[in-house]
Amino acid sequence: MKKRIFTAALFAFLAGSVFSIDYGAIVSDEVKSTFTEDKKFKDGLKNDFNTSAWLRIPLSDDGLNYFIAEGYYNYRWVNSTDKTDDVLDLSLFKAEFVKEFPDRLFGIFKSGVFDFGRFALSDASATVFSQAADGVMANLKTPSAEITFYGGYTGLLNAKSTLYNMQSSDGIGKKDFYVLEDPYAVFETAVTLPNIFKSQTLSFEFLGAFDMENSYNRMYFTAVSNGPVKGKVFYILSSTFGVSRLDSDKDWEASNLSKFSLMMYPEFYSSSVSLNGIFASGDKGSLGSFRTFTPATASVAGHTWEDLLKIGPMVTVKPLDSLLVTGSLDSFFIATKSADYDGTQWKFTVLWQALSDLQFSGSAAQYVPESGNSTFEFTFKTALSF
Repeated sequence: MKKRIFTAALFAFLAGSVFSIDYGAIVSDEVKSTFTEDKKFKDGLKNDFNTSAWLRIPLSDDGLNYFIAEGYYNYRWVNSTDKTDDVLDLSLFKAEFVKEFPDRLFGIFKSGVFDFGRFALSDASATVFSQAADGVMANLKTPSAEITFYGGYTGLLNAKSTLYNMQSSDGIGKKDFYVLEDPYAVFETAVTLPNIFKSQTLSFEFLGAFDMENSYNRMYFTAVSNGPVKGKVFYILSSTFGVSRLDSDKDWEASNLSKFSLMMYPEFYSSSVSLNGIFASGDKGSLGSFRTFTPATASVAGHTWEDLLKIGPMVTVKPLDSLLVTGSLDSFFIATKSADYDGTQWKFTVLWQALSDLQFSGSAAQYVPESGNSTFEFTFKTALSF
C-alpha cells in the first residue's frame, strides 16, 4: 500500500513538472569575412551554423527555484583552409534555489541565491573571465551589502568551444566532437556595497584561476565604482591588478587593466551615448603584460587586451521598437611606447527583430593602422527561435 501511495505521489509530481516545463530552440547561421585590403573578401570567409535547444523546469510553485539546461551543435567552415569542424557542447546545466532567512543566516544574511552545475560567470571587469564552468555559487544579501562566493572547475568543458590556452589545441582532431579542456580550479569572492553614498555603488572582487597540470596560475583583484554623475549621466570606473606566473619556477608578475565609461541617456529614440576607455599594461617597468583568462580581441585586426590603450565614443539608437543601431569609433595606442598612436577602428552594427521569433543582424568594421594595410570585417547573421 505504501509503495502505491509513493508511486502515485511521484507520478503526480512528474506530471505536474511536465506540464510546467518551458522549452525552446534556436537555429542560426552567421557568415563572417575578415581580411586586409590587399586580400579578397572570400579569403577570410567563415560560416557558422548553430542549433541550440533549452528547457527550464520549475522546482517550486513560485518558479524562483528551477532547473535549466541548454545544449548546442555547431558546424563551422573556413574558406582559407577549406576545412570544416563540428562542435557538440552543453553550455548550461544548473539548478538555482532562492532562500529567505527570517532569522538571519549566521545572524547576518537575510536571503541567498544558490546555483549548482554548469553556468556562465563574468568577473567584475567583464573582461578577464567571461565563460562557463562547472561549479557552485552562493550570492548572499545583508541589509547593506551583497557577498558572492564561487568555486568552479574547467576540466570537464569542451576544449573545442573554450580555447583559452595554447595546450588546449594539442591533439584535437576534426572528428572529435568533445575534447576535455585544460583543468583549472577557479575561485571568486566579491563584496558589493550598493548605494553606499549618493547612489554610488562600490564592488571589490578576488578571482583566482589555478592550473592543475602546468602551474600557470593567475589571480586578479578588482575594484569597481559606478553610479550617477548628474541627471541622466552615469559612470563606471574599474581597475584590475593581476598577478601571474607561467611556471612554479618563475616569479610572480604584476599587471593592470583599467576601464572607464561615461554614459548619457538622452530622450531620443531610446538612445545612449558613451565615452569608453581601456588600458591594459605591457611588459615595461614594474608592470608586466596583462593577460585575460578568457580569450578576447579588442579589434578586428586582432589586438588583445595586452599593451594597449583604447578610447572612443559609442552611440546606440532605437528608431523602431524592432530595430537597434550601434556605432563606435575607437583610437588605439601602444601602452609601452609612450602611448604611440597605432590606429583607428570604426564599427557599425544593425539588429532587426523582424518577427517575434525571427532576427537579422549585421555589422561592418574597419581598422585603419598608422602604417600598413587596413583590416575589414563584415558579418551577417540570421536566427530563428521556436
